[in-house]
Amino acid sequence: FRKVALDGYLRQLPPACAFAVGLIFGGFVLPRVVVGLAYYFLPLAEISDMWVLMSSFAGVERLRVMTTELMIATVNIQVPLGFLGIAFLRRSQERQNRLLEIANGKLDGRGYTHLVVRYIFMVALPYMMQRTAMESVNGYVYGLFSRDLEMALRVEALLPAEGALLAAVGESNHTAASFAASLSSVASTSYGIVERKLFSLPKLALLPGMLCSKPWLVATVLPVSIALDAGKSQLVGFLSTRIEAYAQEIQELSDRRDRIEQHDTKHEELIRRGDIGELTRTRWQTLTKRLAELSMRSSALQSVRSFINWLYWQDFMTPGFECALGFLLEVQHITNVDIYLYIRVVEDSIDTLLTRSRLQAELASMETHAKRLRELQTGLAAVQARGRAVCQVEGSSDALRLIDVGFSRGPNMHVHIPSLTLQPGAIYAVTGANGCGKSTFFGILASCGRSRTALPIGTEMDVGSKLILPSDEL
Repeated sequence: FRKVALDGYLRQLPPACAFAVGLIFGGFVLPRVVVGLAYYFLPLAEISDMWVLMSSFAGVERLRVMTTELMIATVNIQVPLGFLGIAFLRRSQERQNRLLEIANGKLDGRGYTHLVVRYIFMVALPYMMQRTAMESVNGYVYGLFSRDLEMALRVEALLPAEGALLAAVGESNHTAASFAASLSSVASTSYGIVERKLFSLPKLALLPGMLCSKPWLVATVLPVSIALDAGKSQLVGFLSTRIEAYAQEIQELSDRRDRIEQHDTKHEELIRRGDIGELTRTRWQTLTKRLAELSMRSSALQSVRSFINWLYWQDFMTPGFECALGFLLEVQHITNVDIYLYIRVVEDSIDTLLTRSRLQAELASMETHAKRLRELQTGLAAVQARGRAVCQVEGSSDALRLIDVGFSRGPNMHVHIPSLTLQPGAIYAVTGANGCGKSTFFGILASCGRSRTALPIGTEMDVGSKLILPSDEL
């Protein structure tokens, strides 16, 4: 290889070779680099994990279709809105600049008032109407996506055609509403991140012009801004972790309190007759105090986090942006009409590079909800793995017969029924001490017939147990 400059070397290549080099770099190398950088700076891996989690409830193929429809609408709405926002920012800055002309005597108050009226009716009002209409359409499309996702959880995952799996909810520390809210939160957080980045794309497209005009400025401002932001993010991240820990404990206690209150309200007469009102009162009071204490701690940390974010933006970032814009105005890369626009360009650029650190609170919250959904996944799998009793339907038989049926539940309970025949039209009473297997026996019967349910948790049937039914209408 001769020691020549790279562009000189490329110029000496035959056109076909130059084309091949460009094709290889543009078709294979560049996309891999772009994708790698995107995964490094943006939480795409986390969003991908959340998509896989949602697909476990909605189904992979169905969720793929739902996501495609949603993204087609979002891209065709948010990107044009981004360009529309650039024009609006310029017109808004132009109006604000005209205010300075009053002090210079070039414009009087009445003239500026006329200008503002024209701005409202010719710029602000059309922009507001366009954005409201387009965001409403986008919101409606996402609403359909969210509705179908919630339906997949509430109906198809918990109440599938082959049998209800509500035991997975009943045996957890949460309610079906809590699981549905977690799924909705995971979806809305993931979608919100993508939506905001699509809206900022047109402004990010202005960054290369800044880089070409003042490369040393961009190379100085961005690293300093990133360093400041990284320090702030570490502190905010610590606070966010504590806030999410409190949020998880608050949700669990709140669900537990709801269950207890519903149970105690339903059995009010038993509480009154059993003279356990004081015990019930103490339990309600303890839970309420604990919830109030955790809520106050969480609220205090949220206030500190909000103040840090506001102080950081107001007293550190904004003055730094103004210095950068001063140099850009000096070289006439921008005009005074573009000041606020380029503040947003720099801010969106930094926001893109520091998406992970800036979204620590949202990502931590999303992971909390994802953990709750994974618990439901585990519960559903456990319920489905319980199996069902082996039953036979004999149309010639007119009775329910049990032959050599044995079952156990836990280490201390085993029941064996050598032979039992239950005639139709009769009323039977099943008696016995607590824990002797009465409810388990009825749970085994419920696992037979057309509407078969899973065996009660921890139940194991003995090999050779026979349950003979006259019909599957049990």
